[in-house]
Amino acid sequence: MPDIHILYRTAKEYRSLPVSGVYGGISPQGMIHADLFIEKADAPESTVMRVNETTGEAFELSRSPEQQPMVREFLVGLVMRPEVAKAIGQWLVQQAGQMEQQMASGTWKQ
Repeated sequence: MPDIHILYRTAKEYRSLPVSGVYGGISPQGMIHADLFIEKADAPESTVMRVNETTGEAFELSRSPEQQPMVREFLVGLVMRPEVAKAIGQWLVQQAGQMEQQMASGTWKQ
């Protein structure tokens, strides 16, 4: 079989996303559906602020609701064949293992 030469390109829509987790399952068509999400505190509906006229420093007096709920914001959905999901899963486990080895040996550099 002849060699296959692959060129790598980045789509102009490409972006890097912080991910906290994944939610999904098997679709009725037998595809794997994975919604990647980020977890964060929801923004308040409103706040009341006061500004110190002498220093110009602003500080919060109150917010509504007082305690913000945690939100899982879905960033992107992936739909793939089961064999693709397995290959991606294996790759992720391999990358995590390499990272753990580097951290344990002190060879990981930021």
